[in-house]
Amino acid sequence: EARALARLGEHKAARAALAEAERIFARMPPEGHDHLAFRFSERRLQFYRIGTLIELGEEVDWTPGPSGAYTIDPVLLLLDQAAHMARGGKADDACHLAEKALLQVPPEHRTSIVLSRARAVLSEVPEGRRRAAAVRRLTDLVVDALPVS
Repeated sequence: EARALARLGEHKAARAALAEAERIFARMPPEGHDHLAFRFSERRLQFYRIGTLIELGEEVDWTPGPSGAYTIDPVLLLLDQAAHMARGGKADDACHLAEKALLQVPPEHRTSIVLSRARAVLSEVPEGRRRAAAVRRLTDLVVDALPVS
C-alpha cells in the first residue's frame, strides 16, 4: 500500500502506510522455519520499504545481499529506481541504470517480472527521447531477452 501511494504521489499517506506496516511487522512472531511460504520476512519488508522510499524520491543507501549468492531483489530495486528516474525526466540515466541492472541478471533469471520492470522503464520515456542511444540500447536488450518459461 505504501509503495502504491508513493507512486500515486500521495507522499504523506505513503509514509503513514509504511509506518503502519513496520508497526504490524514488529508485532509479528519471530521468523521460524515452519511454513516459510506464509511468513512475511524482514527481508521482504526491507524490499518493500526500499521500493517505497525510491518512489518517494529519497536517496536510498542499500547494498545487495550476500556476495556470491544471486538474488533478484537488487535488480528489481534498480529497475524501480530507473523507472522513477525516467518519470523524473532523466531518460538517459534511467536507461543506463536499467541496462546495468539487466546485465547483472543471468540469462536463466530473465523472467517476466524482470522484463516487465524493464519495459516499465521504457514506457516512462517520452516519445521525443525514444531515439536516444541509451533508450535504443535498453530496448534492444529487452527485445533480445528470452524469458525462461
